[in-house]
Amino acid sequence: MLSENNPNVTNVIEKITKIIEWRRGVRLLCGDVTTATAAAGDANTPTTSSSNLSSASHLQSHHSTSFLVDHLTVAFEFWGSGVSVAALGGAGLVGNMLSFVTIVTMKKRNLFNNLLLTLTLFDIVFIVNGGLFFMQRAFGFNSDVYVALFPTVIFPLAGISMTGM
Repeated sequence: MLSENNPNVTNVIEKITKIIEWRRGVRLLCGDVTTATAAAGDANTPTTSSSNLSSASHLQSHHSTSFLVDHLTVAFEFWGSGVSVAALGGAGLVGNMLSFVTIVTMKKRNLFNNLLLTLTLFDIVFIVNGGLFFMQRAFGFNSDVYVALFPTVIFPLAGISMTGM
């Protein structure tokens, strides 16, 4: 079972915490002062002594709510935009390749079959390029090859293949 004493769970929690802290830093740099000051405890805002307790409890609840929302956002990006896109993209790639092979090996080739063949090719190009784009955002991998190919090959081919479909 999952428990906080499990080293794998501890590693995952540490990684998610690092991502959340990085996002808070980005928010601070981008000017989202409300989130950044609430996360920092809002130490620069003067409060009266009678409202310190209620202000602290409000910040504590806001911080824990924000922390939970950040955890859910990271989990959704990973599972929703990463794992599910990879799984569905893999299934789509296999299905389109099977369709392509089936149509190419058919003896009777007419205009409709040629259109289906073109559609499967555009689908394959989109699944590869669009899937790379979504999975890079979800998993955060940055290789020199991806960075070099993204503006010149990956993003344009994803748009062209989306138009062709």
